[in-house]
Amino acid sequence: LYQPRREYEEKRKGGTRSPFLRAERQALLRLPESGAVVFSIHTWQVALENLTPEQSAALAARPVETIG
Repeated sequence: LYQPRREYEEKRKGGTRSPFLRAERQALLRLPESGAVVFSIHTWQVALENLTPEQSAALAARPVETIG
């Protein structure tokens, strides 16, 4: 989900983590009657403070892809 910053907002310094985690789920589904294929993307944002300890540990164990 592209969310550009506003003109008056300062650009985040490199290495600063966002307080939110953005995740997405992609799915392909073939419709039974028509045989057509549907592609869907569901995205959501979660505040890092709302993660469980297990989720935080799993996130810390893997590198996170960021766009700076």
